[in-house]
Amino acid sequence: FASRAAMGKLSVRCEFVEGSSNKFWECVQDGVSVTSSHGKIGGAPTQITKTFPSEAKAKNFFHSQLESKLKKGYTESGKAKTIGKGFGKALPKAASIMKVAMKAAVKKTAMKATKPSGGGKLKGKTLCFTGALAIKRSVATTLAKNHGAKVTGTVSKNTDILVVGQDAGSKILKGSSSIQYWDEKKFLKVVGMK
Repeated sequence: FASRAAMGKLSVRCEFVEGSSNKFWECVQDGVSVTSSHGKIGGAPTQITKTFPSEAKAKNFFHSQLESKLKKGYTESGKAKTIGKGFGKALPKAASIMKVAMKAAVKKTAMKATKPSGGGKLKGKTLCFTGALAIKRSVATTLAKNHGAKVTGTVSKNTDILVVGQDAGSKILKGSSSIQYWDEKKFLKVVGMK
C-alpha cells in the first residue's frame, strides 16, 4: 500500500499514464497534516496542505485519497518526489498568496513582452524545454519565441539550446554534441525576466 518514511510518516506517489493522459498525484501525511501534490508528469506541480484535528483523522484522509486515486486507475510508483523535504510543512498563507501573485506577475509580463528589434537574443536558435519549470511551459515558450527562438517539443540534431528543469527526462541525453544546456535561471536572464 503506501510507503512508510522515517518516524511513521506516510508517503506515496501514484501515476496515471493512458492515452494522452500523463499525470501524477502524491500525498504525504505527517502528524496532523496531509500534503498532496498533483500535475502533469514533468510539469510544475500544484501543492495543497490540509490540517486535521488528530493524526488518526489525517491518516484516514491520506488512505481515502489514495484509495480514490487507485479506483480511478492510478498505480503506485513509490514515495512522493515533488513534496518538499519538510514532509508536508505548509507555506504560511501570506507566503502562498505572494507566490501566486508573483507567478501571475511573471505571466502577465511575459505575455505583454514584444519582440525585441532585430529578432532578440535567441534569433535563429532552436530551443527545447525538458523537466519541470517554475513558470508555466506556455509562458516559457512565449518568452523564447518573443526573443526570436524556434521552440520544439523534441530534441534533434538541430536543437541549439536545451533548457533543463527539475526531474528532466530522456531529452537530456539526446541531441548533437554542440547543444547548449541551460537551467531555467539562465533562460530567464537571457529573456530579461531576472
